[in-house]
Amino acid sequence: MYCFPYPQGTKIEPLKVPYIASCKYSLKGPYNFEQFYEYAVHLALFESVTALLGTGRPSKSTGDPLVSGLQAWLFFGLASEALGRDIAHREFVEDDRDGVSTGSIDLRIPSWFWFELKARWDKLRDTLSPAAYERKKKHLKKCSDLALIVLCHSDLKQEVHHRQDIGLVLLSVHMLLYLIAHQLGYETCLRTAPQSRPTQILLQRMTGNGWCRKRLNFIDVVDVFYPSLYFMSSLQPPRSQNEDHRMCTAADCRVSGDLRSPNHRTNHCRCRDVHVPLKRVNEIVADGGIPLIRVSHQPSGDMRLEVIPYTRTCLFTAVSHVWSDRQLGSTKNALPRCQLEHLDSVVGKLPRTVEHFRLRDWISMRSSSGGDIEPPSHTYQLFWLDTFCIPQDEQHADLKRKAIQSMNLIYATAAHTLVFDKGLQLFDAGKQPSSLCHGGRSTFYAPTNEKMLDTLAQICASKWMSRAWTLQEGVLSGHLVFPFDGSMAYLRLLRLQLSSRSSTSSAKNPVEPFRDDLSHQFHKFLKSSLHVDEHRDYARDQTDRAARFVKAHSFLQSRSTTQPEDIPLILVNMSGMNGNLVSQAKGTDERMKLLFYGLGILPAELLFSDCARTGRSSEVDSWIPQEVALEKFRGDCTLHLGPEGFAFQHKGDAQAMKFYLLSSLSARRDQFHFCASDRSNKTKTKYLVQALTTSSTQSPTGSDMSWCMLINDNAWDIRGARFVISRIDGNKIFLHFDCPLRLSQVEDASAIGVTDQLPTCIGHSACSEQQFIIQKSETPQTLGSSRPQNPEQYSDRLIVVHQVLWWGLTYSQRYFSNGLLDKLCSNSTLFMILWFLVVSWQHHLVEQGLHAFVHRAWMKTYDPGWNQGQWKWFWQLSNYKPPIPFKTMMMYYCKIAFSISFMMDMWPMVAMITLYWIPLYPRDDLVGMYVLSVLFKGFYLLIR
Repeated sequence: MYCFPYPQGTKIEPLKVPYIASCKYSLKGPYNFEQFYEYAVHLALFESVTALLGTGRPSKSTGDPLVSGLQAWLFFGLASEALGRDIAHREFVEDDRDGVSTGSIDLRIPSWFWFELKARWDKLRDTLSPAAYERKKKHLKKCSDLALIVLCHSDLKQEVHHRQDIGLVLLSVHMLLYLIAHQLGYETCLRTAPQSRPTQILLQRMTGNGWCRKRLNFIDVVDVFYPSLYFMSSLQPPRSQNEDHRMCTAADCRVSGDLRSPNHRTNHCRCRDVHVPLKRVNEIVADGGIPLIRVSHQPSGDMRLEVIPYTRTCLFTAVSHVWSDRQLGSTKNALPRCQLEHLDSVVGKLPRTVEHFRLRDWISMRSSSGGDIEPPSHTYQLFWLDTFCIPQDEQHADLKRKAIQSMNLIYATAAHTLVFDKGLQLFDAGKQPSSLCHGGRSTFYAPTNEKMLDTLAQICASKWMSRAWTLQEGVLSGHLVFPFDGSMAYLRLLRLQLSSRSSTSSAKNPVEPFRDDLSHQFHKFLKSSLHVDEHRDYARDQTDRAARFVKAHSFLQSRSTTQPEDIPLILVNMSGMNGNLVSQAKGTDERMKLLFYGLGILPAELLFSDCARTGRSSEVDSWIPQEVALEKFRGDCTLHLGPEGFAFQHKGDAQAMKFYLLSSLSARRDQFHFCASDRSNKTKTKYLVQALTTSSTQSPTGSDMSWCMLINDNAWDIRGARFVISRIDGNKIFLHFDCPLRLSQVEDASAIGVTDQLPTCIGHSACSEQQFIIQKSETPQTLGSSRPQNPEQYSDRLIVVHQVLWWGLTYSQRYFSNGLLDKLCSNSTLFMILWFLVVSWQHHLVEQGLHAFVHRAWMKTYDPGWNQGQWKWFWQLSNYKPPIPFKTMMMYYCKIAFSISFMMDMWPMVAMITLYWIPLYPRDDLVGMYVLSVLFKGFYLLIR
């Protein structure tokens, strides 16, 4: 039994760490934890020399003295410090299959260590004084921090990057540190990093097991702990047999994603294709509408497709799929009947969500059921599928472009988004009756708790999570549904299912105590990858849109697409901007220019990325990437678009990037030495510079050009960019981008070695008063305005408008009712019940009316010639950002409305505010509101 779980049913053997340590750590030895490593290395060297003199060959059991000392110190020594006793090596070491004494250590760590660790520290907390307990805890944390420093230092050594044994030993220490940090409750265990040797071992294992190398770029974006990455590396990703990713790189997936005809459900099926009425689809798309599909079963047994235009009251399911699976993708606007029948059956099984409950659903929610689950509801008969709803032929290219432009609206307004991934559909996630409503009747089969971890890991590893378009579809969707073999998983319900499992402590599970912990990490990874809730808010200004761009760009680094020109459109939609101009532009270069000029605020790290660029070097806009750059944005320095170009701005507490004016023509070489000096010429730093240029983007060689360099030395890897100075206007220096640079610092001239024949360029640090600006195009096209808010999750400003309208209407009616009726009648129980029903009906009526108004305005934004025009006042209202957070504003609004309602005897309003307040705000404040209202009303009646 082990602490960390392993994928069920996998054929991949667990990783084993070679047992090399020959020296034993003792808590009573003549050394402390900091001094033990030197002692262990000397002892291992002595044993190696003794064995060599005695047998003429090195001892197999001792191995490398450095690795032996490292394992004895960091693994066994840290384990001894954590348990407070001397660890016998045989407690961790497992004998090899041939029974020899030299065994190995399983990376999953035996479960006895965790239970003993937990029991010891629980006992110390109960028996020791708080001060004594903190001293012991501080000592163990000091040992753990030292181990982390050694791990980081080892990763910086080049020789470690080629040693498998050292990497495995370091990986085992990471797994051990995770257990110690989890027990003591501190976040000192390192996350995975691409430069780390343990991470590289796991990534190489994943690519060997069939993972695409580009897909693994997610570790640069999401914080992943080593136990989670080890679990994923032990997983066989759901891939087709003819899918070979061995030639893929971190920048490019080499697997062909060509659009081909769909397969049948079985190899022997010969059913005919079912075609969509394409003429009707074209008419709806041309009118600016959205076509929806309904399957009609004829008495003769035939299947026909009905095309219906979308209206605000339509409940439909959007289907997201992977074209390379050859299930639902077709260039003929048709599917085999067997595939259509399967799709129709899955859509029909979707249960009605609580948002769409009707009165009879609430009444029958708790009534008895005849079987395990309710029969299919067939509530969502309408669906949207790109194969049917986007014209595929070349003669309707304009309509195809127009239909693709509205895809963000489609997935945002759909009741569900059904994810069709062939690998997931073949995965057995178990089945247990479940309900979308807490305590309600079971309406579908959900994955079982025992297979929850494997289910979440399969979703993370699925092909659907590796495609670019599916990122947008998953982000904008309200309800993501993943069908499996016999069950389906709602992404929003998985959190509740995990929470119910968390009530059982991990210590009570003697088999795999950290299975639930890893399940929560995978669920967090899914939520951070899809971040559905974040996109429900309106991107009001450039800062909001820039933040969304950074996150979307980061996640696209691990996703692929067969159409590079789709990337700018995806980024525009996910950044909350109006994509009309981008969808109409032809070519990736033009779309990228529109995107970056429309954003206005960009991370400066884009200048350092080694990626294809638009245009030739040293031209205007040559800095704009042509593809998604492999880059991690820290946000310390940004580019801000102004009237003259893109200016550099830094955060207040961030170290500014350094500009150097170059005084030698050797700076235009592809490789040279660079001597950077400050303004006083007292401090000089020497670098070896490599320019990242290609044959198609060689730098110009004009002798009359002036050059400058931008250097960012705030990270481990020193990077920079080279610019051509186009003109100087006072203290403003206008630049044209040339190429990114990679720099390595040189301590002295003798350290240069074979590169000492390269030319040297001297650069002087620029004055702080000088402003560097990347020159922009003379007439750049911008996106004009941002995409307005989605009507299905409209903004907080409109919620306030709805509350004001409804409350004003209710107050006016109450005022007139008190005037027309006597006080006894207007305060009677029967009248109050009727009044409550009327107020509730009015609340729904006002909400629906405002909802319809916003929906109509939203749909207008998809017209090719849309501009704010007469709707300008409305979008300004939607763009308004309250001076205080919305939740705080609603709290003050509730307090004012509560006081007025209490004074005017509007008890239904008092009850509604009370029910609204309880789950959101402190109950003590609610009690205070009641007390103050009673006192004020009593005082008012007294003086009256």
